[in-house]
Amino acid sequence: MTPDELPKKEGWKIKLDRFEDHHAVITTDDGQKLLVTKERLPRGAKEGDELWLHIETNAMRDEERKKMAQALLDEILNPAS
Repeated sequence: MTPDELPKKEGWKIKLDRFEDHHAVITTDDGQKLLVTKERLPRGAKEGDELWLHIETNAMRDEERKKMAQALLDEILNPAS
């Protein structure tokens, strides 16, 4: 599966404002703040980084995983000539 074939996700652009103890303070464009444990951040994220927040249901996640598994299986069983 190429990057162009990945499903496009809607989301919100957020900013990693700062770290406080074991949490990161995330801010939105409209000034809302969210505390997130550092372990939930992408590896290497640092203060000032712009991130994307995406919310999905379990059903949406399961469907995406099925599509990725099928694409990988198709690639294995039908390699490009």
